[in-house]
Amino acid sequence: MERFSLVVFGSSGYTGIYVVEEIFRYLFKYGPKFTWAVAGRNETKLRASLSTSLDYSGIRDYDVNSIEVIQADTSDYESLVKMAKRAKILVSCVGPYRSFGEPVVKACIESKTDYIDFCGEPQFLEEIQLRYYDIARERNLYILPSCGFDSLPCDVGVEFTKSKFPGTLDTVETFLSGSFKKGLKANSATWDCIIEGFHHSHELRPLRRKLFPEVFGNIRQFKTRYPIARKFLYRDGDGKLYIPFLGSDRSVVKRSQLHSYNFFKERPVQMEAYTYMPLKAVFQALISVALFMILVPFKFGRKLLHDYPRFFTWGLFLRGGPSREEVLSSSFEIILKGRGWKEKIADPLEQPTRPPDGEIVTRITGPNPGYPTAAISALFAGVTLLEERDKLPGSGGVLTPGVAFAKTSIVDRLNENGIKFEVISVS
Repeated sequence: MERFSLVVFGSSGYTGIYVVEEIFRYLFKYGPKFTWAVAGRNETKLRASLSTSLDYSGIRDYDVNSIEVIQADTSDYESLVKMAKRAKILVSCVGPYRSFGEPVVKACIESKTDYIDFCGEPQFLEEIQLRYYDIARERNLYILPSCGFDSLPCDVGVEFTKSKFPGTLDTVETFLSGSFKKGLKANSATWDCIIEGFHHSHELRPLRRKLFPEVFGNIRQFKTRYPIARKFLYRDGDGKLYIPFLGSDRSVVKRSQLHSYNFFKERPVQMEAYTYMPLKAVFQALISVALFMILVPFKFGRKLLHDYPRFFTWGLFLRGGPSREEVLSSSFEIILKGRGWKEKIADPLEQPTRPPDGEIVTRITGPNPGYPTAAISALFAGVTLLEERDKLPGSGGVLTPGVAFAKTSIVDRLNENGIKFEVISVS
């Protein structure tokens, strides 16, 4: 049986509906350049969600009944294998990935199917890389987690910034902000991932002691002579206040940069990530963080956090997610500020005795980060993998998006479809 180009697993979920919407838009714009299907537990819900996605896309002349529905459940491994065998690339929207992700990855490797997901959970991302990196390479498979807003735009953005800097880039700081005219809201599934991630954060250090020597080798020890310090509060030239971004961007970019040396012999760039926060929100966040840290070590406390996301996050995370109107009225911006040396350094690991003398500023903009941007990012990761597989590094593996797509046209594809990468200044 011929495989579909893409199968979207969990297409009836909140994120999955936006992924399918973007597929409809892609096919309307570019024509039937790939075959696709959807998968999940409940065929009735999957069919209904296809109609929702089509309605969101604004396209009317598409027969949703022609789309094949594949039934698969994370609690039934054989169903996952059967699903994976129907796909060239599986796009998994089923999280939290710590709870449901590994059986899907394992089924893809068994079925010789490439894999993409939206994960922003560092433990899962790094555990999967440790366990499956070698076998994915042996089977010439690309396992590409973190291809949603966590962390494709930022990770690819660092590579974009590096490619546009005329000399040798050394460090990058990223500054995330957004416009949320109807208020900043997100689906509580993300909150659930945060709770479990922090509860298991003690696992990261021993995991990294195994992962980094095994996958990255000696380059893991590289540090620039002129590092940038991570600040608890960062005030920019316009007086805007930023705090460290607690998402997965920093850890994903770090692994991309180590890969970048091993694959391309390029200097690993140090990166720090920040997010904008109004002063009022800083105080709210401090209260929320205090309650969170008190409750998260205890089972009962975690149950409270899971059951009442709106209360503990000042209305940020909601069961059922933000409304369509709230999603469409929001957007994001990431400013990337890089420093390096104006001339190309022949040895990428050389430590110049003089400080960096060049700067570059780039910008990434797009629609709501959590849903349309995440969906666009993952879709074009899939399309790029389909059409430019020969440009991905090595012979497969569990890779981060920045290094996976470093030598492809993914930036051009995203620029044409609502996520803009641009250079602001070089000096």
